[in-house]
Amino acid sequence: LLSLTAAITVVGAARAAVRHFQDYLKSRRIHMSAGGGSVAERPAAQIRLGRGDVQVKTAEKLIRDTAKQIMRIARSGKRATPEERMYLRAQNAYAVELCLGALRVMIAGAGAGAHNLGNPLQRTLRDITVAAGHVTFDMDLALEQHARLLLGLDTTSGLN
Repeated sequence: LLSLTAAITVVGAARAAVRHFQDYLKSRRIHMSAGGGSVAERPAAQIRLGRGDVQVKTAEKLIRDTAKQIMRIARSGKRATPEERMYLRAQNAYAVELCLGALRVMIAGAGAGAHNLGNPLQRTLRDITVAAGHVTFDMDLALEQHARLLLGLDTTSGLN
């Protein structure tokens, strides 16, 4: 449950960042071009917005699936197996990784101004980076533990 509840906040923050990036692209003008057009008209900006949106929506679907699986297990009256716990943990870690990737993609398309302290994109990137650094979302560890159980091996930590 810890990884689920923490991942929910990451997904929510990433969703807000997508909306902010979308608004930013609509309002931002290209200063160094002859026509001074909208940044939203640039294919590269459109691709970054599209990628960020898909990554965050995919992360949300993963989190929703985790919640459904936890509810299924709870309704069964049984404890989750180590295999179920490790898989759900890895799934949540992957959702956070997708959100972090989405923020990096969007910030790269927002220009240097995205790193100003008052910019919501940089704040969200910092928040998600901190969350992603929690051991619960350590992808290497989560995938290792998941794979060890797939191979019939004991897990190597008490994080299951």
